[in-house]
Amino acid sequence: MTKSTAPSIAIACGGTGGHLFPGLAVAGQLLKRGCAVTLLVSPKEVDQQAVKAALERRAPAHGEDAERIDRVAGAPMEVVTLPAVGLQNRNYFSFGVSFLKAWLAARRAFRHHKPSAALAMGGFTSAPPIFAAKQLGAKLIVRTVDQAIANGTAVVTKGDISRNRLQIPALLGAIEEYRFDCCIGGARRDEEKARAKERFFSFRDGFGQWDPKNQRPEIWNLYNARLNPGENMRVFPLSNWTEMDVWQYIHLENIPIVPLYYAKEREVLVRGNSLIMPEQSFMGPRDGEKLQTVKCRMRSLGCSPCTGAIRSDADTIPKIIAELVAVRNSERENRVIDHDREGSMELKKREGYF
Repeated sequence: MTKSTAPSIAIACGGTGGHLFPGLAVAGQLLKRGCAVTLLVSPKEVDQQAVKAALERRAPAHGEDAERIDRVAGAPMEVVTLPAVGLQNRNYFSFGVSFLKAWLAARRAFRHHKPSAALAMGGFTSAPPIFAAKQLGAKLIVRTVDQAIANGTAVVTKGDISRNRLQIPALLGAIEEYRFDCCIGGARRDEEKARAKERFFSFRDGFGQWDPKNQRPEIWNLYNARLNPGENMRVFPLSNWTEMDVWQYIHLENIPIVPLYYAKEREVLVRGNSLIMPEQSFMGPRDGEKLQTVKCRMRSLGCSPCTGAIRSDADTIPKIIAELVAVRNSERENRVIDHDREGSMELKKREGYF
């Protein structure tokens, strides 16, 4: 948005861990490279705890040389908490008011910090800063499923339980238009059997498609990232982490998590082996179904209509880790989108899904 010798970057993230923690990770790397970072987050407890922990890790301990710590930690980071934005019970007036307040707060932050670029990590928290940045002259790269449907590259199929297949044309269109040679993701090999075939550097051809039999060998830490025009890579830095690794790291670093990962009594619909929480109005009971109270937790989080809970008594992180010791099935076993047909994930990835 403005030119400066020391780049200033605004990062809008938060509301859920899936948006927040990638934003914090990007902020940490930018700070180490001398960029000034403005972090725009929501007032949710998970956002505030995670940001507080991140700032405490950057602060000098008692008796340490603050100047030396500043040199090691990098440039400063300022945190802006935006008013909460969300659509509850279809109250559009309340949503409009909260959106306007968050937009004004983001606009004030941008006018003060004058970022040279704004990065949105997704979610309601990102929308007001995006509109504020656009009004102040920022170039935005935004691709939506609605656009793909409107121009005919994505076709809605009756009975689809997920928007994943509709996301493919939007993603491939943006990669082709802006000639991105690398897209970074957080998938891990132990999540699902198709992802177990994935390399750290996952090669995609000129059509954005993945062929598991045409991947490059990765010997020790040597990676072949050479590409011909039109080809691209999907890079997965956490590919060899296991679910247990993730939880042990969360426990070690005392990272706050979304409460849905903890077991407690919840009202759910028991649908086969899945426990579905009916958060949306269209997710009501089918004929013969009724809500049941079950002690359960989310092992994997996705869109509420297609993500099921598991029966569990693990209400602390140590209990979750102990529970995982005895588990022999994938954390995505209750993702309905992975079971709509045999080899569902691999078929989607062959078509270009992330």
